[in-house]
Amino acid sequence: MPTVWCLLTMIRTVCTSSSERFRLNSFRWMCSALPVRAFRRVACGAVCVLGLCFWATGAFAQSSDELAALQSRAVAGESAAQFALGTRYLNGEGVAADNFEALRWFTLAADQDNANAQYNIAVMYLNGLGVIRDEAEALEWFLKAANNGDRQSQFTLGVVMFNGRMGAPQNTAEAYRWFTLAGAGGHQSAAANAVLIQELLPPAEVERVQREVQQWIEEFNSQQAGSPSP
Repeated sequence: MPTVWCLLTMIRTVCTSSSERFRLNSFRWMCSALPVRAFRRVACGAVCVLGLCFWATGAFAQSSDELAALQSRAVAGESAAQFALGTRYLNGEGVAADNFEALRWFTLAADQDNANAQYNIAVMYLNGLGVIRDEAEALEWFLKAANNGDRQSQFTLGVVMFNGRMGAPQNTAEAYRWFTLAGAGGHQSAAANAVLIQELLPPAEVERVQREVQQWIEEFNSQQAGSPSP
C-alpha cells in the first residue's frame, strides 16, 4: 500500500510538471527505483495512468492555446473567428455551453455579413435559444442570410413561402424563386422542389423568376469577387 501511495504521489508530481523532458526522465526513474514485485503489481496501471496524464495535459494545453488564439482573433473583429467562437459556446466545445454568449458572438459576426452566423441567429430565434422565441425576427435573419448566399436559408424561405409559415403570406412564385436560387447553389432538395413547383406556375411567371434568379446570381458573384476576405 505505501508503495502504491508513493507511486501515485510521484505520478501527480510528474503530470503537473511543465517540462516534458522532466516527465519522461521521472518516469524512467520510477521504473528503475521500484522493487520488482511492486513493479509487477502496479506497473501496468501506472503506465496507463501516466500515459493518460501525458495525453490529457498535452491535449488540454493545445486546446487552451487554440481557444485563446480564437478568442484573440474574435475580439480583434475577425468574423470567421467570431462565428467559430459562437459555435463553441452554442455546443459547449472547450467552453461552458452558453446560448447568450453564443448569440453575442454570432451577432458580431452577422453584423459583418457572415451568412452562417445570420442563419444560426435565425434558428435561435425560431427555437427560443438564448432569446424569446420570435418567428418574425427569425424570418428577418433567414432573409439576411439568404441574401448573403446561404443555401439552407434560401431553402428554408422556399418552404416558408410555399406553405405560408412564420407570418409570411403564401406565395408560390417566391417559393419557386428561393428554391431555384438554393438549387443553383447545389442544394439538391431545393432543386427538386423547384422542378415540382414550376409546374404550378404559368410559363411567363417561370421565365420571369428565372431571369430574376440569373440576375441575382450574377450580381452576387460580382459582389463576392470584389469583397475582401473576412
